[in-house]
Amino acid sequence: MSTANVARDVDLLRQAVGDRKLTAIGASYGTAIGATYASMFPGRVRAMVLASAVDVRTDRDHPVDGGEEQSAAFEDELDRFFARCAAAGTRCGFGGTDPEDAFDDLLARLDRQPLPTGDPSHPRLTGDDVREAALAAMYSPRRWRDFAAALTAITAGQLATMLELLAGGDDFGSEDQRFAVLAVDQGFARGPVAGYVHDSVHAYRMFPHFWWVNGLVNLNLALWPVEDGDAFRGRFHYPDGAAPILVISNTHDPATPYAGARQLVADLGNARLLTYQADGHASLTSGNPCLVIPALAYLTDGTTLPPVGATCRDDTDPFAP
Repeated sequence: MSTANVARDVDLLRQAVGDRKLTAIGASYGTAIGATYASMFPGRVRAMVLASAVDVRTDRDHPVDGGEEQSAAFEDELDRFFARCAAAGTRCGFGGTDPEDAFDDLLARLDRQPLPTGDPSHPRLTGDDVREAALAAMYSPRRWRDFAAALTAITAGQLATMLELLAGGDDFGSEDQRFAVLAVDQGFARGPVAGYVHDSVHAYRMFPHFWWVNGLVNLNLALWPVEDGDAFRGRFHYPDGAAPILVISNTHDPATPYAGARQLVADLGNARLLTYQADGHASLTSGNPCLVIPALAYLTDGTTLPPVGATCRDDTDPFAP
């Protein structure tokens, strides 16, 4: 299994529906599928939109660097949550004028002494539970009000809201499938284990809230014993003679950082970046007409792209009533 084989499956689907060339939208990991497809089959693309774009070259060839960039982006987004929460005052309701200090105090207390929940399926609420909920909340500012309310409830001894957030966490599909694909795609060194311990210590020093996204968590990917002889190891590049690709990215995307989208556009070459000045991981799926209208226009005619340097802005207040 590899992203290259996913791209080959996409090409089989194109053939099955009778399309001479592919018209596609890829989001998040789907942008890795799209970039791989475009590099493998550049003459078979009619129009392609890649939203919330992955830096496919860094993730494949330098995955430790990619993971650190992602952790830094999650830390940045959490800082923005704290700043917006403080500015919102009672509409956020957590931590008064310093939500970050209140958040760190809460984590420290839960690390020292987890709270009993009375729920047999989740008997204790720990600091790591709150860190996990924070990671999920950073994917969309639409989740910030509920996350802040859950934090406030904990300080009042009420845990049900946070347990509801944890129970309703993201469904990332088949983790087995995701693991098998990434373990083949990404070039993690097979050892020694001490190197991954070092990476964990380094991440712990650099990222006070999201160190656990890196380090030892990568060891299982590195030790995966299966290789794919048909995996794509070539250059990510899309020639000038092919139909252009439209790439859309949020400036404060914690999961697929904006710098990675810029790198993807540079690697592909024949691609245009539409910048969304916004928080969170969703770009095209936000429904903002400033993004949707040019994306649909491009998908319709296959040629009309936004101007070079085009930007859209999200002016919504995540803590509005």
